[in-house]
Amino acid sequence: MSYTPTVTPPSTPSTPSAPSSISYSSSINSYNSTRVSWGSVSGATSYVLERATNGGSFSQVYSGTATSYTDYGLF
Repeated sequence: MSYTPTVTPPSTPSTPSAPSSISYSSSINSYNSTRVSWGSVSGATSYVLERATNGGSFSQVYSGTATSYTDYGLF
């Protein structure tokens, strides 16, 4: 008797695409903040938002499941 094992590796999930719509307020309000919103993406379990100022490096300002974020303290 002989056996031939079959191993099926788990499938690698694909990376969801970028949101198809992104909007933000082009003016800073009296709280020195602006709101960024984006459309939900099928298959996404969370979103990460990064910001760079004056040509500097990007840094993460938001990570979570919501599809909008208010960025405070811009000045």
